Amino acid sequence: GHAAMEDAVRKLVFAFVVSLVLAALPASAGVLVICNTSVPSSAISKATVEQIFTGGARAFGDGTPVVVAVLKEGAAHDEFLKEFVGKSSAQFTIAWRNLVFSGGASKLPASFGSEAELMAYVAKTRGAVGYISDGTPHDGVKALKVN
Repeated sequence: GHAAMEDAVRKLVFAFVVSLVLAALPASAGVLVICNTSVPSSAISKATVEQIFTGGARAFGDGTPVVVAVLKEGAAHDEFLKEFVGKSSAQFTIAWRNLVFSGGASKLPASFGSEAELMAYVAKTRGAVGYISDGTPHDGVKALKVN
């Protein structure tokens, strides 16, 4: 009857609205590379981001030591690793452990359970570089433009 028809139309409209909302979202969550305000640059190459997060870059051009900060897990963490490092979370952790074990790095990256903790650390740590979700407000840290 009439009620069933109305219900079907309502479900269709709902499905349509949901598909519009999903289509409006970017395909990737998007991440922002952030750093301490002491870091001399405001733009960075994708290759340099990869070097920093794989332990290959030890210092910035002005000699400031690079301090790597990462999230323990989550969408921003996975997206960042996929986009900039080309490793899964497990591969990333193993690579760093091997680097520390072989003496290629003095310590594992500082890792945090939340973006707020990571940002607080980056804000107070000279030379610190990390990443957060694109939409997260980032007062107190500098967002690096990745070319």
